[in-house]
Amino acid sequence: MASDTEMIIRDSEPASFYHPKHIHAQIIWFSKGYLEYIMPLELPLNVTIKSLELSMELCSEAPNFDNEWLSDISVRVNGIEIGMWTSPGDFGDHRGRLNPSWWLDRMTQYGLLKTWRVEGGRTTMDMKKVSGVGIGDLQLEGRPYLRLQIGVDSNADHKGGMSIFGRQFGDYEQDIKMRIHYVPHNR
Repeated sequence: MASDTEMIIRDSEPASFYHPKHIHAQIIWFSKGYLEYIMPLELPLNVTIKSLELSMELCSEAPNFDNEWLSDISVRVNGIEIGMWTSPGDFGDHRGRLNPSWWLDRMTQYGLLKTWRVEGGRTTMDMKKVSGVGIGDLQLEGRPYLRLQIGVDSNADHKGGMSIFGRQFGDYEQDIKMRIHYVPHNR
């Protein structure tokens, strides 16, 4: 885990996720497990949620980097897997456009920007259907938050870890983005 100014913790130290500096993380990487985020659902009263969109920069996690290191990265909302993506590698063939100057060239440099969209009776990733999970399956209405889990399952075919980038690392100037599209009940 690293911020834009320093390494926050040593590699492979799970306790570091409790370190006070973890809130400044701009890149997080691990070889197994998942990250969980609690995302607020600040919606007006009496609305129907039509879709949920999640966008983030991700890649696999290999020692140093390996552009051909496969990893099956799953995304879950409220415990329901909305889709899995096989990352083709842990990218280091060029320097990440946003990486701070102190970040070493031999380390992971960037990921790929991926967008999951849950609507009607399906979930897409980058506009291609990845599952039959629909927006109603997530039971979002009436909740103050949702649980977002991103990680590599222990039973995945490709257990190549994961790196996730914030707006100050990688090639895309964004943190995890969540968009909820809704309409008033009367429509």
